[in-house]
Amino acid sequence: MAVLDEDSGKLLNYRQLLRHPKYRSEWKQSSANEFGRLTNGVGGRIKKPTNTMRFIRQQDVPKDRRKDITYGSFTCSVRPEKTAEPNRTRFTAGGDKINYPGEVATPTAEMLVAKLLFNSVVSTPGAKFMTMDISNFYLMTPLLRPEYLRIKTADIPEEIINEYRLRKIVNAKGFVFVEVTKGMYGLPQAGLLANELLEKRLNKNGYFQSKIVAGLWSHKTRPIQFTLVVDDFGVKYVGREHVEHLLKTLEEHYKVTSDWKGDRYIGIHLQWDYDKRQVHLYMPDYVKRALKQFQHKLRKRQNQPFPHTPIEYGAKQQFAKEKTESPKLDAKGK
Repeated sequence: MAVLDEDSGKLLNYRQLLRHPKYRSEWKQSSANEFGRLTNGVGGRIKKPTNTMRFIRQQDVPKDRRKDITYGSFTCSVRPEKTAEPNRTRFTAGGDKINYPGEVATPTAEMLVAKLLFNSVVSTPGAKFMTMDISNFYLMTPLLRPEYLRIKTADIPEEIINEYRLRKIVNAKGFVFVEVTKGMYGLPQAGLLANELLEKRLNKNGYFQSKIVAGLWSHKTRPIQFTLVVDDFGVKYVGREHVEHLLKTLEEHYKVTSDWKGDRYIGIHLQWDYDKRQVHLYMPDYVKRALKQFQHKLRKRQNQPFPHTPIEYGAKQQFAKEKTESPKLDAKGK
């Protein structure tokens, strides 16, 4: 993922953001915060670091795992709904280089399932909708085996290099190495392990996932349903006390952010009218941003592939006025 520069219409990746005079300050801090979350904090800003990974020397990688060393990469996105930190940097493992022997497929709700849940909300008397988000969901699950990554020091913020004294362990090619012991973004097994642990914890409190529809959850007795997309919950409920029960269940193990307005979910804005039992879905400025991103120039509207040739009534033959590069038809008209 990359970030759209409103001035130029270009998408800027992680390295471009760190070099850009307009963006580098805020994205360096975003990157440092990400490393702090994954390791043991940075600058005292991270209240609960996850200790998902630790920096190590190249020679500390076990000999039998050196063939599995993968690369680290970065994704950047702007998430206005994440008010605490809208500029989001995510350090991800190069999962395509990892030879993991186990199952990795993770059940998650499709967008169609979420839209059906929206429709179910307005179709059920007294039902309402809200959302929840588990912070650092992938980063809380122990791995069955460690994984190993390497990172260029040029991609690491100076604040992290200094706080963790990385210049002492960098190799001759400018790389530092990382041992990962908990789930993180990009690891093929991380999603499934985190989902299985969440399912085990929810099952104990009466919640179960549909055996037919992936990512759709219900409770044995309570009037509540929700879709789960990675770490985002879209919750349909009849009675606030039932949501409180789900929140209490999750907060025993995770840091949870809740939004009772339920006006945004998986990138879709939702405008609820419970009295009229209606919901309006929209994505503001989506077309405007796409036009700028792809540098598309607006022209006179044309509802067909080629410009229209007016019919000449009374003429025995109608000739195309514009030249075309389309191939000529053969004797069979093909």
